[in-house]
Amino acid sequence: DAVVRVIDILGRLSDLIDDFLLYATIHERESVGDVDIVKMFYDISELYGSREVEESGGKVFAVYRDGHRHLRGPITHLRHLVRNVMDNAFKYRSTLPLELCMRVEDEGSHYHLAFRDNGIGMDKDQLEDIFKPFHRLHHQSEFKGTGLGLSTASRTVSMAGGRMWATSDKGHGTTIHIEWPKIYGVKKA
Repeated sequence: DAVVRVIDILGRLSDLIDDFLLYATIHERESVGDVDIVKMFYDISELYGSREVEESGGKVFAVYRDGHRHLRGPITHLRHLVRNVMDNAFKYRSTLPLELCMRVEDEGSHYHLAFRDNGIGMDKDQLEDIFKPFHRLHHQSEFKGTGLGLSTASRTVSMAGGRMWATSDKGHGTTIHIEWPKIYGVKKA
């Protein structure tokens, strides 16, 4: 029993160190390239078991117009960004079959990405807190995590010149919104 607890604590500590190193190095420049965000979304969803979700009656899908799926930015950081947003959708599921939709819209100087799920949601007064480093809305025994996922994602978006926010209804899901500039590193006027 004590050995199992120590192994669990060491695993959480390892996750915390990995997440903190990622958070701390977001400011470092990485090579910038074009990313097919829709393909990245589907590739990452495969890792989370999207087939199992669909077999249980859920859906993981993207809505976009042709030509509106390529973002310019640091590829590794974008992958972490999408992974962290999707991680929360899979982690904070309700009892309903999971539905996760990524919508990509062209809004002139930037793309608006909206990741909508039908999970447990949260109170409106908690919406800004989820982007703070080490801030958790739930105890570790309820949901595993380090409290750095969305803060790292938000930092990535900010470094790109964009912004990130959430909307939610407790018991009815959450939508994570991202404004990603078409010209990487240029803030929206």
